Amino acid sequence: MKGHDSRLTQAISAVDKVIGEVNTQAKEVEKEVHAACEKLREMVNMREAQLLSEIETARHQKEKDLVSQKHHLEFLLVGIRESTQFGEVLVKEGSESEIVASQKEVVSRLTSLGQETERSLQPTDSTIAFDVGGFRQVGEAIEVFGSVVSDKEPKKEGAPKKEAALKREAAPKRKEASKEAAPKKKADEEGEEKSSKVLDALPPSKFNLEDWKRTVSNLEEKEAIKFFWKNIDLEGFSLWLVDNKDNPQHKKVFMSSNLIGGFFQRLDSARDYIFGSFGIFGDDNSNDIHGLFVFRGQDIPFEVQDCPEYDSYNFTKITDFSDDSKKNINAFIAWGEIGGLAKFSTIKKKFNTGKNFK
Repeated sequence: MKGHDSRLTQAISAVDKVIGEVNTQAKEVEKEVHAACEKLREMVNMREAQLLSEIETARHQKEKDLVSQKHHLEFLLVGIRESTQFGEVLVKEGSESEIVASQKEVVSRLTSLGQETERSLQPTDSTIAFDVGGFRQVGEAIEVFGSVVSDKEPKKEGAPKKEAALKREAAPKRKEASKEAAPKKKADEEGEEKSSKVLDALPPSKFNLEDWKRTVSNLEEKEAIKFFWKNIDLEGFSLWLVDNKDNPQHKKVFMSSNLIGGFFQRLDSARDYIFGSFGIFGDDNSNDIHGLFVFRGQDIPFEVQDCPEYDSYNFTKITDFSDDSKKNINAFIAWGEIGGLAKFSTIKKKFNTGKNFK
């Protein structure tokens, strides 16, 4: 019996030893699994951040392309209006022979503009499509001049001299209008170029505006605020509070939102130097527009001062960076109040909705 007991004891000891080894191996495997999962999570987070950054960059580039396309179309629209006005003058003032002779010129102008417009309106993706048939219809309508004119009664012999004089008078007016528009466009371009050169010539700043725009778009409010104060360079950038002068006149919230959208749209040329966070406070029939701008440099950029909406806003440079002032700035970044971190200090109405200029 003693021999059997000894063997059983040895067997039990062996089983206990195996159990201990299994437990040890299980813990090691568990650690390896945790480490692998943690590494996988890090890779997923990095990939997520990379994809979000790529999406934001693509969105920004797409928006710039569309705005550029819009400006080109506005330029074409001016040409179309000048051509149609020229045709109207000929119909009203010109003789039969002058109308017929100039018909081809007007049709040629509109055909050329129509073709250029069609090329500029080629969709860049499946979500954009345009119909330029209207330009062809205009050209076809002008070609009807000949048949319409042919039904008119012949004019007296003395008329052509008077009509030719009227035509000569009309032509300089069109040229004068073009001359007036050209210097203004040139002055605007020179002003924007000068502003860009001034801002680009500023000393390098540790605050990367594009990084900030991506951060505020992708991170939670608290993390974005933490990033902002950790990286902001108050020597290379300035902060401004903005209030709309016509606040008491605002009716509907969507109308106030459209005002902000129009203002931001006209600032596109300064997108590389500006960040804005605006809010609408209150409800329909009682709402106000307030906002925060971050400008490159210590002054209001030329592009902002040159904007038609500039005179509709009061701009106040922030020089006080006390805790209360920072909380007010944080509230504009977060689009709301966060206990102990963000609070609007001077605005009594409740935040309704907001828009960012990025």
